[in-house]
Amino acid sequence: MPLLVTGGTLASLIRVRQVSHTLRSRAHLDAFQSLSHLARTLRYMTNPIRNDAPGTFHHWMNRGARRRPTFLSDADRSDFLELLGVARYRYGVETHGFSLMTNHHHVVVRSQSGELSAAIQYFASQYTRRFNHRHGFDGPQCRARFTSVPITTTEQLMTTTRYVHRNPYSLDPTLALTDHD
Repeated sequence: MPLLVTGGTLASLIRVRQVSHTLRSRAHLDAFQSLSHLARTLRYMTNPIRNDAPGTFHHWMNRGARRRPTFLSDADRSDFLELLGVARYRYGVETHGFSLMTNHHHVVVRSQSGELSAAIQYFASQYTRRFNHRHGFDGPQCRARFTSVPITTTEQLMTTTRYVHRNPYSLDPTLALTDHD
């Protein structure tokens, strides 16, 4: 039996035992070795595909590179919020809640167009460009790939939004509710 296709990643498409018994020539062996090397490489290189169906709510979060601050001034926060507005009109990503801490952020968004990854890629590149220009830095502002968790129920949406809005107070319980607008 040649390659058995079962779905999933390329690594899951190759059944080594079944394929190894069917190798009859050097060409088959070379092709198999190339595919198995590719499968091993891709298993560690690829990221899972995001569930980004149109209309889906997401809890999007990221942390500053090397856990450094992502907001050094009110101008940085203003840029962040302005770019959320740009994402709304350019990519159909609605903001339903946010919390901006010193070295990370949480945002509850709804992706109307199903282009959350493209919107956040645009958002992150623009924010990083502005931040670096303003403060004389270079390099990435946020660590690696952003995290987003799809929100599938109304209860999960309410719980997540509550968590996002309470996050600054859970980190510093001495804050009064009047300290933030």
